[in-house]
Amino acid sequence: MEPNNVLTKLLVEVGKVHLQEEQKRLDFKIQGKYFNVFDVLQLSRNEVRLHSAFIAELLNPLGSHGLGDKFLKAFVETIFGYRDQKFSSNNFIKEFDTKSATVETEHYIGSISKKGDEGGRIDILIKDAKNNAIIIENKIDACDQPNQLIRYRDYAEEKLRNYKLLYLTKYGSAASEDSAGKDAQYYIPISYRQDIFGWLNKCISISAMIPTVRETIYQYIINLKEILNIMDEENGNKILNIATDEKYLNATLDIINNKDEIKAQIRRNFMQELDKEARKYGLELDKNGGEFEKIVYLNESYIYFLDKKSKYNKWVFCIGCDKYKHNKSRELFYGISTYNRDDENNITCEHQVYEEKPEHCWPLGYSYIHGSDDLSNWEVNKVKIIDKLTTEFRDTEEHIKEVEAEEKKCIP
Repeated sequence: MEPNNVLTKLLVEVGKVHLQEEQKRLDFKIQGKYFNVFDVLQLSRNEVRLHSAFIAELLNPLGSHGLGDKFLKAFVETIFGYRDQKFSSNNFIKEFDTKSATVETEHYIGSISKKGDEGGRIDILIKDAKNNAIIIENKIDACDQPNQLIRYRDYAEEKLRNYKLLYLTKYGSAASEDSAGKDAQYYIPISYRQDIFGWLNKCISISAMIPTVRETIYQYIINLKEILNIMDEENGNKILNIATDEKYLNATLDIINNKDEIKAQIRRNFMQELDKEARKYGLELDKNGGEFEKIVYLNESYIYFLDKKSKYNKWVFCIGCDKYKHNKSRELFYGISTYNRDDENNITCEHQVYEEKPEHCWPLGYSYIHGSDDLSNWEVNKVKIIDKLTTEFRDTEEHIKEVEAEEKKCIP
């Protein structure tokens, strides 16, 4: 079979399984098997109010689940069972006393210092009576803060007897150098995809005789599957078997070897679609003043949308990706900016439309689109991002008028 025909056949076979998965999800939704109270309450991606809070409640020996330290014990065994010898000279499973443990979310360790080397809030702190502790930094959507893990490590070194610092992300990615330092070895990356799912499945078995607890955990698992776009195990295995079948293996490897370009092309198509959406509101992508191709690869870059019908040509709607801004790497952000990023313009009025505080060329502040690089559930994410930015396109002229008004207050 010709190489192109092999690739076509591979995609056809994978496409069939994908359609089966879509139909199964649709059937399950009709049957109520995908009912998800967290999504109904619009909490599905809320890091603090749902994910940290729910995980902490299960881990708490005094939690309302009524199962004592059974969930916590399963967590310790799941996370450290095969890692302990690699990351520690002692056996943390034996050292940590789950029965005496207390669990706290958003544990305050002081105000963040001006240098950024002290303070903050630990997402989940689990501490036993012997002052051994598990620290969990939870990142389901949010990005790293400067020196964040370094601050937590320094706190643990000073205040705790023995500790493990876990960095929890969707897929077990490493923390940024800005957060953890260069070649950091003091923390353990763990994932929702494997570690938390593995633990939650144990929790289902543990709570088998308590229906309310078991079903709530099951709904949380459904919620995570939606976020991570995880296939049904049967269909996932079908994909795996097809992709690794000897007759398709070279085609599979071709796709893997070109994955970065494939991702870039997906983003390139998306940016072009975004440009079309902006034109509906009288905005035009400035192909000379921005860096369209660089932003496609999510490098440090900016693109500008000019309001051609407006007299306010000093200001533009800007979409950017800047891995040095609070180290929120691989995230898109947006706001009203000075044209061509005039960093000498230090208008930083208190007036603020966007989430982040105004600075330099962002007189109204700026906001991030968290998860903008997550291609695991791209069609859903794309709709959400376009909906959000369409609202911003529509309001651009009004925001620029506000900038003009604020500028008059700031300049003598």
